[in-house]
Amino acid sequence: MTIETRDRLEIEDLAARYNLAIDLGDPAGWVASFLSDGEFEIAEVGPRTGTRRQLAVGRWRGMAELTLFAQTVAGVLPCRHWSYNRVLTPAGDGLDSVSYMNVYYLDFPPGDQLITGIMRDHLVRVDVGWRFARRKITFD
Repeated sequence: MTIETRDRLEIEDLAARYNLAIDLGDPAGWVASFLSDGEFEIAEVGPRTGTRRQLAVGRWRGMAELTLFAQTVAGVLPCRHWSYNRVLTPAGDGLDSVSYMNVYYLDFPPGDQLITGIMRDHLVRVDVGWRFARRKITFD
């Protein structure tokens, strides 16, 4: 499978909509970035991140669980998410992606605002475009 420029652009757009939805308090928009049986996992919260935020390790699957998660976090804390350095690899029915993430918490002093991590995704193209089948985040 060749990864077309159009697919790369659509995946970057998906990532941007995902980030904006969680930051701006749009749980439905965040959930819409996943397949109906999609899965979101926080696999690890490293010591650096753990000193800044109490993030819970966990796994949420399917629309009901994803919605519940999003309703508890979307727009609650003043923060901004970025993802970048995305590497896409053909995998089975879609693409695997590895990328870095930054989260800036606006309610912390400047030296403590940033947390970072790595996102590992499996993306699948459906009739409405690319969606996350799985997203696994490891916070530093």
